[in-house]
Amino acid sequence: MRWLVAKPGTVFALFVGWKIALFLFTGQPVPFNDADFYDGAVVNSLGGGAFVNPSIAIARPYSGTEFFSAYPLLYQGALFGWMKIFGTSVQVAVGFHVFLISIWTALVYLILKRLELPTWVMHLAGGFLFTITAHDRPDSLAHVLGAGAVLAMVGWLGAGRSRRPLWLSALLLALVVCASLQLGAVYTAVVGVTVVLRSWLGPAKLPWLPLLVMGLTPFVLLAIGKHGFPQWWSGFLENAQDNPSAPGLLMPDADKLLKLIRSLPGFLVVLLLSVPGWPRIRAGMREAYGPVLALFLGTAFGTLAVCGMGLFYLTANYIPIFAAYLQPLTVGTGLAWLVAANRLLVSRAVAISLCGICIGIGGLRAVGMTTWGLWCARDVSCADAGRIVTAELHASSTAAMRPVVLSSAYLYLAAPPTNLHLIHSDYVVRPQGRETQSDLVGLITLEPSRLLLTQFDFYRRYEPVLAELQRTRRDVTVHVTNTARVPAPEAERFTRKLIQHISWAPVIVELSWPTARESNTPLPSSIQ
Repeated sequence: MRWLVAKPGTVFALFVGWKIALFLFTGQPVPFNDADFYDGAVVNSLGGGAFVNPSIAIARPYSGTEFFSAYPLLYQGALFGWMKIFGTSVQVAVGFHVFLISIWTALVYLILKRLELPTWVMHLAGGFLFTITAHDRPDSLAHVLGAGAVLAMVGWLGAGRSRRPLWLSALLLALVVCASLQLGAVYTAVVGVTVVLRSWLGPAKLPWLPLLVMGLTPFVLLAIGKHGFPQWWSGFLENAQDNPSAPGLLMPDADKLLKLIRSLPGFLVVLLLSVPGWPRIRAGMREAYGPVLALFLGTAFGTLAVCGMGLFYLTANYIPIFAAYLQPLTVGTGLAWLVAANRLLVSRAVAISLCGICIGIGGLRAVGMTTWGLWCARDVSCADAGRIVTAELHASSTAAMRPVVLSSAYLYLAAPPTNLHLIHSDYVVRPQGRETQSDLVGLITLEPSRLLLTQFDFYRRYEPVLAELQRTRRDVTVHVTNTARVPAPEAERFTRKLIQHISWAPVIVELSWPTARESNTPLPSSIQ
């Protein structure tokens, strides 16, 4: 036991082992609603179709029928190769992201190890890996490349002479942009601010040429995409213009603040602990711990930028999927700098206790996935969900020729008859007005025969929509069958705020619509 505690990589290895075991024994993490949005074109292409995602065609006509390009395509290229080898099942998709998160974890460990952080700080930094429990977007690949760019830049921090590490960092940052424009900006800011501060406040000369290349690369790539690949640009603009993740300038509400506290508790604590040391930063840059301080400031800047956008302009979901990945670096470098500079105003035991509490707060969903999630998986496994969904699709193919609405996690499972029209549950209509209102319009317009929803999507999105449908359209029969015998956390308003999306069990909603002759009921005036 003492041998394990003495190893700086113990917690990192534990995290990777936990991820793999959770995947093998419970099929988690269950893909969130964005997963098939990005993966569907690859699955459709490998199934013999075009490189489009038909399930989102209503809300994204170009990406759904012409060419999928809502995001830069590096991720789809990597996923295509993975699925070409292993198949297009949902387990293969989840496994790809477990593989990526394992590589990212190793890179984060190498970054902190190269900075020669104390072992106890490494353990605490590794503990915040457990705040990262959802990774089913192209951002997983972008974080791997971004961590590689930071690792290359750390090689320059130590020596400050050879610029080869910075050129490698610039190349990796360009690849980050090709996987995620937003994360390309975040990691470019982290690397750029770190290098500038180390040069300005420390002994190194400013490497202006690599920095200039890093700063201009995203704009050059966008210009190439716009003028050289009009297909890609059309899909990109379609998604950007209709994206509900950018609602505009707003004051943060209680839900956003709760997401911030849950996602970044360690960063907030280290930021507060470091406040007394800020006036002496310039002197600290010239000491032996200068590289550690430089990276702390760079990652803190990137984290604060994401938090500001997530709280005041964009959806707060960007905080856990972007900023939380920087938290192990900010906590590790922040604590190491405070200790090395003798600026930690509390004892080491108090600092460890505070970080332990923060890991407990941030890791609530991880605990839920390991306990409640295991219970749910024994009730209805991923394979069980596949059989249920397949049976419902076959039942739909023999019924009236109506669309079927599915959650993202089940679109991989669907091996549908060719006469079925499958629709992503988040894209039943082009965004318009309130989310509930838009989904209600979509259901009334499409008249689907079934909704096959995860517990998360049913309680998060569709329960109030179906209640409104029954209130406004009394000629429509709604029958809900929840296949979960173990209640999911989303069933209760309190627990759904803490633990989400750990159950594979489908909620089957059967809808009986009147025939065209019987139906002369107009849309309710409130949603016309």
